[in-house]
Amino acid sequence: MWSRSCSPLVPLRLSLPYAWLERLVPGLALGGCVSRFVQLAVLPLALAVGWAADRGLAAGTRGHLLVFAATAVLAVEYAPVAPGVQPWPDDPAMAAIAAAPGPGTVLDLDPGVGALVRQLEHGRPQTLGYLSRTPEPQWRRRLADPVLGPLLGAGPVDAAPPAAVAAAWLRHRWGVRWVVAAPGSEPAQGDAPLARAGVLLEGVFAPETVTVAGRTVRGRWTGAEARVLVPARPGRLVLTVAAPRPGTPRLAVSWPGARRELEVAGVVEVTLEVPAAALCGDGTFVLGLHAEAFQPQHDARELGVFLVTLAAKPHLPAS
Repeated sequence: MWSRSCSPLVPLRLSLPYAWLERLVPGLALGGCVSRFVQLAVLPLALAVGWAADRGLAAGTRGHLLVFAATAVLAVEYAPVAPGVQPWPDDPAMAAIAAAPGPGTVLDLDPGVGALVRQLEHGRPQTLGYLSRTPEPQWRRRLADPVLGPLLGAGPVDAAPPAAVAAAWLRHRWGVRWVVAAPGSEPAQGDAPLARAGVLLEGVFAPETVTVAGRTVRGRWTGAEARVLVPARPGRLVLTVAAPRPGTPRLAVSWPGARRELEVAGVVEVTLEVPAAALCGDGTFVLGLHAEAFQPQHDARELGVFLVTLAAKPHLPAS
């Protein structure tokens, strides 16, 4: 019990017994919370106390006295002390979330137990969790997200897109319908040209100029997996991509209700038919690009294809 009650490290960076246990049994680190393993110790201790008390009561007068003394010591140790009660104020916002029609997920930015208490009020699923340790690859993807990253403190406070664009992205990408944050904790809205146009990019790098089949084109490399939040009207969009890389990579382009696969040789135009049913109520949809990964020399990036334009007359800017 003592070893489990000690935190892994003290400010002097001195390893305490729980840290030693994690080194001996690496699986303990998966739990992420020392108190959980305290519960594992409480049950066998309770069984051992019950067994000892049973043996003591069967041992005659001396056993009875020992059981009585041990019980008195435990009674003093665990004497009930009023912990106090903190009333939780009614929150009209939580009541409104609970009463809202239709499904939806809540993104609560409180990293502590407050999010769990509020979940008791609104009763909705939550995107982030306090009880479990998020695996490192998933956490990195969240911090790299153009909206979640600034909300979780991974970027400059002015990096978040305008509220309407962020709301559309959270709904498409994460299924989030409501965001709960403490007053003053929301990042300022950014002013990037693409964000002002209602476009968000995930898995897409900064603009650059490349040469493809003797043509100089400007655009952005994508990763092997990329997503683009697109504001559009029902009709036809033209996606222009290129492959300034060895070979002819295969590219899968997906949007609500449709998918196209093609080989990208040189500069290629892909026509996307976007019906009204593919658009959300705010006139947006998410375009997915899935390409064969390419690792260039002297470049740590894993690249897919080169995104030149996505046009519905006029073209969306590349930067």
